[in-house]
This record gives sequence, structure tokens and C-alpha cells, in this order.
Amino acid sequence: MITQQIYISRPGDNEVVHNEKMRLEKFSKEELVEYYNRVAAKGFFGSHMQCLHVAALHFTMERFFGVSPIQILGQGRLLKLGEQVTLNSEGELEI
Repeated sequence: MITQQIYISRPGDNEVVHNEKMRLEKFSKEELVEYYNRVAAKGFFGSHMQCLHVAALHFTMERFFGVSPIQILGQGRLLKLGEQVTLNSEGELEI
């Protein structure tokens, strides 16, 4: 399974990420964790759109939980999926 992906910026990417964040922000904390775990279990498959989706998921998880299991490294040029995550009894993310 591939856990990291190089991201190369293209025109229109910011709008796609913004729209995806808007969609993900409608999820509950539990749904967001379940969704991330499905993404992490599958890994990357080399799609540019998947990079945008994972970036939006990262920013949404940071907003919901203050942290994200997804890392964006090298001035936003490398996305890296973390391990599976859970919610504790207080609704906080456990990475």
C-alpha cells in the first residue's frame, strides 16, 4: 500500500480543496474518523484528485480535532497518510 504521494499544483486546485472541505465539514466526528480510516486503509493510488481530497481531509481534521494523522510536508508537495485513528470517550482524536 502506498502511504505517500507527491502533489503538483494545478490551476483550480484551491477551489476543489475548498469545495471538498465544505462537504467534509458536514460530517460528524465519528463519520470523519471512519472516512479517514477507509482512506488510510486503501492508501494512495496516484490520482491528482485524490491528493486534493486528502489535503481537504487533513485541513478538516485539523479544524475538528486540532490535529490530523495526515502530514503535508515539503511546502505542501508531499502528502503522507498516518495510521488508523480512533476517538476517545471525550471525542478527541487518538493518533
